[in-house]
Amino acid sequence: MRNITVASWNINGHRQKFGSVSISKFDDPEFKSVLTEDIVCLMETHTGPTDNIEIGGYTMYEVKRPRKKKGGSPQGALQCILKTALSML
Repeated sequence: MRNITVASWNINGHRQKFGSVSISKFDDPEFKSVLTEDIVCLMETHTGPTDNIEIGGYTMYEVKRPRKKKGGSPQGALQCILKTALSML
């Protein structure tokens, strides 16, 4: 049996803005380097009820919060990303 590796990251929102361009932090090289771990816990993803994020080879477990006000941005939210291969251990 091998050791299971775990990482956590407060990503402070799943999108990053550069002027008028919005980029997903899930495309960030730093984030991709964390994806070598078996379990990744993401805090403060700011994902709302309509945000669906999928990462190949991983199963996502999420706790989303409703938007604070009509048209406002979601706050908080947690995601636990589990390598799909772990279910075979």
